[in-house]
Amino acid sequence: MNSPRLSLTFRVDPDSPLDTLEMVLAIARRISLRLARMDVRGELVFLDLRADDEDPLTLFCTRLHNVIGVHSIALNVCMLPIEQKYRTLRAPRPTSLQGNPCR
Repeated sequence: MNSPRLSLTFRVDPDSPLDTLEMVLAIARRISLRLARMDVRGELVFLDLRADDEDPLTLFCTRLHNVIGVHSIALNVCMLPIEQKYRTLRAPRPTSLQGNPCR
C-alpha cells in the first residue's frame, strides 16, 4: 500500500529564506512527515511530503498558512492509497470539505 503524499509549491520571503524553510521543515518534522523531495529555485520551493495517513498532511497545510514569509501556496498533487481514493470518491462529503485541503 502506498502512503499518502502531498506535493506543493510555495514562495518564500527573499529577506529570510533560510529561516522560513527551517520553520517549514520543523513543522513537518514535528507532525512526523517524511520529506521525499525538496527543490529550491530562488524564492520558489517545491516540496514533496509523505505520511502514514492523510490527517498530518492536512494539518501541515493548515500550519503552513500561518508561517511568516510563506506566500502563494499551491497544491500540485495529493495522492492517497487506492483504498482511500475509492472510499473518498464513494462517500458523500459536505461542501465545506470539498476541494483543496490546503485552502
